[in-house]
Amino acid sequence: MKAAELTGWARIGDGWAFNLDRTDAAKAFSFPRLEIHPSPRGWSCLCLLQDGTSHQLRGLAGSMSTAKRAAVGQAQGILGSPHAAVLDELLEGAG
Repeated sequence: MKAAELTGWARIGDGWAFNLDRTDAAKAFSFPRLEIHPSPRGWSCLCLLQDGTSHQLRGLAGSMSTAKRAAVGQAQGILGSPHAAVLDELLEGAG
């Protein structure tokens, strides 16, 4: 899959999501999953894990594109090598 195809974050109720198994996050919920959500103060970034836990990035991103990059960067550190290829491709296509 090309990086351009991985930029398809899906619109969800109150933000955007990306399933790392590459399924459509608007139609299916799978783990691990990245989510970004807007607030009056900025965008929050979440990494939802297979065991039901989540990691929220400290602080808020100022724009949607910054939040997407931050969510991917956070996931790289949390999820490591099993998801490295898809995260690297997603990061290349972010912006």
